[in-house]
Amino acid sequence: MNSSASLTSWRTTVLGITTIIAAVAGLVQAMLDADPSTNPDMTVAAAAILSGLGLIFARDAKAKAYVEEPR
Repeated sequence: MNSSASLTSWRTTVLGITTIIAAVAGLVQAMLDADPSTNPDMTVAAAAILSGLGLIFARDAKAKAYVEEPR
């Protein structure tokens, strides 16, 4: 019953995908810029892509509301 799908949040996965898309878009924009002096920063792109992968594969803790039992 404890599958990894039950421990992931769709919000975290979407944030990871969005992070990767933003990193790749920034990298492509810097590479295809008409200005030849613009250099894409591969270190920042790699860090953002790895962060996005970390968010995609993150296991989220299930939050349980604290309910006091009546005595």
